[in-house]
Amino acid sequence: MSAFLDKVVGKVLKVTPKSKGTPKPQQPTQGTGKPKWWHPGYVDNLTDSQILLGVKQSPKGLSTLGSATRDQALSAGKAWAGKGSEAILDKATGEMIGYKSKDGMRAFRLQFKPKEGMFRANFQENIMIRTESNYYDYSKTWAPKQIRNVHIDILD
Repeated sequence: MSAFLDKVVGKVLKVTPKSKGTPKPQQPTQGTGKPKWWHPGYVDNLTDSQILLGVKQSPKGLSTLGSATRDQALSAGKAWAGKGSEAILDKATGEMIGYKSKDGMRAFRLQFKPKEGMFRANFQENIMIRTESNYYDYSKTWAPKQIRNVHIDILD
């Protein structure tokens, strides 16, 4: 997986005019040090466009792309959820914590992760699958299944 992310991050960084090729992996410069999911392809200070491209090119399953500011993650999250997206509100506080797409297949959330002691942006993508338990009931034969769950560490 690390080789794949190195390849993805390299592609992402080459499209950004400010970058000069693939930077050498480095430890996060802010926050509490290396996050739990740090890997050699981890990139610090991603821009919103780098986040979007990296998330779209990430493999199925759980992965961590790198770190970014809260503003960059929010901007990428709104674009990830797409046009007509709705805000996701924290039920306890009423605070906006993310966005969900109009069709419910994509979601973005900012969440505090107590084990890591930091906030992380979560980009989730689902697909609809046919379930065996409801196979013959056509009103209930489809269910969402998570295929992509990409995290970005928030270090500000």
